[in-house]
Amino acid sequence: TISNKKLVDFLRKIAEENKIKYQTDILLGGGTDAGAIQRSKSGVPACTLSIPTRYIHSVVEMCHKDDIENSIKLICKFLENAHRGEF
Repeated sequence: TISNKKLVDFLRKIAEENKIKYQTDILLGGGTDAGAIQRSKSGVPACTLSIPTRYIHSVVEMCHKDDIENSIKLICKFLENAHRGEF
C-alpha cells in the first residue's frame, strides 16, 4: 500500500489533538488487503494502521497492551471525525 498522505496527516492530527501516542514506520515487507482496496474502481484513499509486533506469525508473537489500546482509541476517534477529512 502506498499510504494516502492526506489520510495519514489526518490520522496524525487526530492522534495529536487527542494525545494518543503513535509511531510511524515504513514497512519494506509483508502485505495487507489495503493495496487491493486502494486500487479498486477509480482508486480509494487508503493507509495501513498496524500495531507494533515482535515475532509476528509465530507462536511467541507479542505486542504491548498500550499499543493495542492506543490503536483502538485512534480508530474510534477517526470514525467519529472522518466526516471532517478531505482525502
